Parts: sequence; C-alpha cells; structure tokens
Amino acid sequence: MPGGLEAENPRALTYLPALDGLRGAAVAAVLLFHSNFSWARGGYLGVSAFFTLSGFLITSLLLAERAANGSISLGRFWARRARRLLPAAWVALVGTALLVFVLGNHHDVTQFRLDGAYAMFNLANWRDAYTLTHQSYADVVATSPSPVLHFWSLAIEEQFYLIFPGLFVVLAARARGARRTLVLIFGALTVASLALMFLFYSPHGDTSRVYFGTDTRAAELLVGVVLALALSGRVLPRVWSRAAAVGGAGGLVVLAVAWSRVRQSNPALYRGGLFAHALVTALVIVAAREPGPARRALSIAPLRALGRISYGVYLYHFPIFWWLDADRTGLATAPLFVLRVGVTLAAAIVSYHWLELPIRQGRRVEWRRRRAV
Repeated sequence: MPGGLEAENPRALTYLPALDGLRGAAVAAVLLFHSNFSWARGGYLGVSAFFTLSGFLITSLLLAERAANGSISLGRFWARRARRLLPAAWVALVGTALLVFVLGNHHDVTQFRLDGAYAMFNLANWRDAYTLTHQSYADVVATSPSPVLHFWSLAIEEQFYLIFPGLFVVLAARARGARRTLVLIFGALTVASLALMFLFYSPHGDTSRVYFGTDTRAAELLVGVVLALALSGRVLPRVWSRAAAVGGAGGLVVLAVAWSRVRQSNPALYRGGLFAHALVTALVIVAAREPGPARRALSIAPLRALGRISYGVYLYHFPIFWWLDADRTGLATAPLFVLRVGVTLAAAIVSYHWLELPIRQGRRVEWRRRRAV
C-alpha cells in the first residue's frame, strides 16, 4: 500500500530515502494510468510494486521487533497498522460519499452504497473479482469507474496485514527462528499463489478473478517477505553490493518500460508476468540499500517527497479524478491532469501533516493548524 513505514517504528529500521523514491515513482505511474495516457498504459503495475515493497517492509519490521524483544506483539502491530491506515481511509470514504451524494446521479448513489460498504470492510477486491466480469480493470478505469474502485488493492493489503503477522509468528516459533526454514516455507507459499494464478487464468475467459483475488496476487507480497528474510541482518559483500547496484539500475529501466508499455489485458501478465515484475521490484529494493545509480535516482527530492505522502495520494486521487472529469471542467487531457494532480497533492499534504502524522505519533494538532485546515 502506498505510504511510508519508516516513521512507524524508527528505531527498528534504518531509513532508506530511495524506498520513499520508489513509492513516489510507483504512485506517479498509477496517477498517469488512471489519467488514461496511452504512453502510461502499464502504470497499474505501480500497485504491484507497492505489494512487493509492503511485504518487504512489514516483514522487516516484524524481524526487527523479534530481534529486539525476543517476541512479536500482534496487538501492538495491529494497533500501529490501524493508526497508520484507517483514519485517512475513513476520511477518504466519507469525503467520497459526500461527493457522490451531491454530484452523482441515481446510478452513482446506488452503486456507491455497495461499493462503499465493501471498501469500508476491506473486501472491495472480492466484490470486483466477481462483478467486473465483462470488462478488464483498464477498461473500467477508462469508462465509468466507481470512485472507490482503487480500494481493491487496499483491501488486499489489509487482508495481508490481518493474516500474515499471525502466520509469521506461528511459523517462526515452529522453525525456532531459523531463517532458511522460513525462506523455504514462504517461498513455497509464493509458488502456491503463482500456481493458483495459472490455474484460474483462462486465455479466452475473464481476468477479474485472477487480477483481484487475494490468493492469486499474494505472490507479489510474498516475494517481498522472502526478500526481507533473506536480507535480514546481512551486509552484502562488496562484489554482491556492486552487482546489486548494477542490476538495480537495469531493473529501474525494466520497470519504466513495463509501466509504459504492458497492457493489463496482456496474457503474459497472468503467465508469470506479475511474478516477474515482483522479482524486478525486489532487485530494485536491494539496489536501494546499496550505493549506486538506482539509489541515487530514487533518492531525488521530488520522488522522496511524493513517496512520503503516497498513501494519501493513492487514497484521494481516484474520487478527485472522478469529480474533476472532462465534462465538469471542460478541460483537455493535459490541463485536466495538472488540475487533478494539484488538488490531489493538496489533499494528501493536508492529510499527511494534520491527520496521519498526529495520529501515528499520538500528538495533538495545534489550534492554529486545525483552524487553517
């Protein structure tokens, strides 16, 4: 899910600016895709990058807590996740509801009642898997999307956050913390998820079930899990560090090409393409830890700044794009994109500084700032 984890437990992980930059690049790809630019037809893959990065960071946090305390408190973990994710998500849903009921027609209001409920309870992906059966995700985005359509990916991540930590605690106890054993177990689960995608995918059928299913998309998250287990507590030898830096630079090029060219209807996507994208993302994550061109490219200030507010950007952009459409504004594609992104960034910045950070850090917002909001 878009959004940084470094501030959640700053003593547990070393802050890596390049990972914020990767988040920024990924959410930018999503914004371009949802604006229907033909040269960003693969921007939906930015969500896949978030999946892999989330698996890596969450597992790193759990490993750091286990190393520091000898155990993992699931209650504290879920409480931190709730403070991090739920307030902004609820604000986004309430704001979207107001937009729909004020500006929408009867169909919009009727549709939102169900879509909003599924989004609220983090089940949006399963609704989409069995209702968007006559159009691909890209087609729906380009025609008449629900203003909370993007909650499908948030639902998958929330389900992961609910199930994975408990599973990790149990398996880590069984394996007595043996990292190699855990790598094998979660590697096997990754293969199982990939196998389900192969099983459910039909070249001549609908792709909604494999695209939106938690079980079929889990492989992208689990690649990040396995990567965190493999790297935990390790400093790469110089030769491997250099190889990772070079490979990561190539990985960035591959991601850029994929985000611009790979259509969501491409059959290769469901025959290992999403898994391959997760592996390339994992390579870029490794490169972000090592000195080299990939880390320098991802550490530029604009990408890092966008990455820090990426959760809010992702949350708010879709209803804002739904509201500020060509019919309401009368704008052409390029100026409409500028307007939409400007409003989205403003909403995300306000949310980050006066809603998300205060709740995460347990502090009150000064009256002067509340009045400004």
